[in-house]
Amino acid sequence: MVYLGPSVLLESVLVSAAVCVPLYQRYFQPAGSAPTLQLRVTVSPVTTSPLGESRCFSPLPGHSFLKVTSGYKASQSCRAMRDLQTARGRKQNMYAFATATLGLVLILFVRDTETSAQVVLITDPQRSNVILWETVYLTCEVRNSALSNRWKLSWKRRRGGVETTLSSAAGEGFSTYFLNKVVQSDSALYWCEATAGYRRMISSTHSLTVTPPPPAVLTLEPARRTFYPSEKVTLKCDIQNGHIRWTYLWYRDRASLGGAGSGSGSEFTIPALDLSHGGSYYCRGQTPGRAVYTEKSDYVTLAVDGNAPKPLLTLDSPSGEVVTGDTVTLSCRVGADPAGWKYLWYRGTQTAALTSTDSSSTDGPRYTIRSAVESHRGEYWCRAGRGSGPFYTLYSASLKLDITAVPPMVLTLQTGWTNIFNGEGVTLHCDIQDSSPVWMYRWYRDGQELPVDTTKDAYEILSADQSDSGTYACKGQHKERVLYTGSSNMIELKVSGNAPKPLLTLDSPSGEVITGDTVTLSCRVGADPAGWKYLWYRGTQTAALTSTDSSSTDGPRYTIRSAAESHRGEYWCRAGRGSGPFYTLYSASLKLDITVHPPTEPALETIREFCVLPPKEDL
Repeated sequence: MVYLGPSVLLESVLVSAAVCVPLYQRYFQPAGSAPTLQLRVTVSPVTTSPLGESRCFSPLPGHSFLKVTSGYKASQSCRAMRDLQTARGRKQNMYAFATATLGLVLILFVRDTETSAQVVLITDPQRSNVILWETVYLTCEVRNSALSNRWKLSWKRRRGGVETTLSSAAGEGFSTYFLNKVVQSDSALYWCEATAGYRRMISSTHSLTVTPPPPAVLTLEPARRTFYPSEKVTLKCDIQNGHIRWTYLWYRDRASLGGAGSGSGSEFTIPALDLSHGGSYYCRGQTPGRAVYTEKSDYVTLAVDGNAPKPLLTLDSPSGEVVTGDTVTLSCRVGADPAGWKYLWYRGTQTAALTSTDSSSTDGPRYTIRSAVESHRGEYWCRAGRGSGPFYTLYSASLKLDITAVPPMVLTLQTGWTNIFNGEGVTLHCDIQDSSPVWMYRWYRDGQELPVDTTKDAYEILSADQSDSGTYACKGQHKERVLYTGSSNMIELKVSGNAPKPLLTLDSPSGEVITGDTVTLSCRVGADPAGWKYLWYRGTQTAALTSTDSSSTDGPRYTIRSAAESHRGEYWCRAGRGSGPFYTLYSASLKLDITVHPPTEPALETIREFCVLPPKEDL
């Protein structure tokens, strides 16, 4: 065994120990070193005659002898060399050397014990994607080796399947290869190799791709056409290349920006604009510490207007007329660029801005009155502000809002009575105090809209039944706009059973009627006499009685002013109402008996009217 310093083991098969030292010195001994040398030597002649065992002493002072064993022939030694050369593919860092001296064969096997030695490739920049005209530094360094001053370093490149040696350097264990201002043809695979005598190490590879400078895109936030003093604006520079960390450069009117704002990465902020900030801006990116730039962005114009604009205030009403109950919207517009404005609304005075209430609300450039009432009348203004100041516009021109009261709806019952019977007819009228023919009519029973003709102001029930009972109301709807009147008053209809039967009675305290008496018959229909017209019958139900000199009909009463025997008979009554009309049943019959009063003598007082008596003194 032979050790080269602390790192090399030499195994040999040889026929003469005399060649060991020269061979070692030729191939392995570092210049100026005094290594420890140990040899294990097997001697075999070229001829077939065996040699006895012999000893070979170390040629270096202070080292033990080497044992020499005979019995190997040159052919065997050559075979052993081939076997160990094959083993080189299986055993890392195994090398074999052979030489022939004085007819003898020497086979040397060298095992490398520098297991920590390595060659390292360092790139600057470290990324694989580099920008056109950028400079790239490749550094190759041998580490953890006692033979650093013996290494030869070579640079390799593979492009399109072709491998090329770029340069070589020896003796330092360190080499730098740089690509100055790379172009597209420099895109390739790079690595380095280190060799020292029999040793060879290869670094990792580095793939290099050269790309054109990426574009820069400049935008404004917020994205407006015109800005005003005291507003905040942020410029954003977007570079579509995620492999490079960029430094961002900002320019206005071709001059680099100074203290006009604050930069943070890809953004540049101006917290409060003034007129001096107006101009044409662009940006670009630069790689840190290198003169490599992106393309310039397109120019973006930042316009700062020092004159406050005057908003335009309008009323959103197709007809131009506003009535109570309408939804009213006022709109405020600032020039052609409405972005970012916060709007303020005023009524009657410009001292205090309006706020949202139950009946009105502010929503950006609109002020909405959900259900207009007369108290919303008045003079309105608007203005707007934006920015950190904020910056305010002028007040708009005033807008006068007039609100007309919607005419009320009045619901009436044509017949005048609310308790009706099955089969009876009824008509409801919806009246609006407006002569213009612009209204439609909606009808409701118990809050549910009825599917009827909305062009008619009357709701007619031709023959009532129980389903018609309920509380009725009506409402007006404008024909030309979304406008409704308030609901009318309510009328409750009650539909009861079939036609009633009247009650016929005789108004006589004594119960006896004699000739000359005033007789009154009464006809009563239920508890609600409203609307009934009464008919009277005597003897037969075919023809109703009419008023005469001695009798008269007066509503629910039939009066005989001076009863006579001719008024005797059987009486009936019934009633009718409505346009039909609707009739009750006939009442039960009532028999009227009239007693003839007997003649009487004249009273004394009556005789005295015709007698003249002589004075008392004449008697």
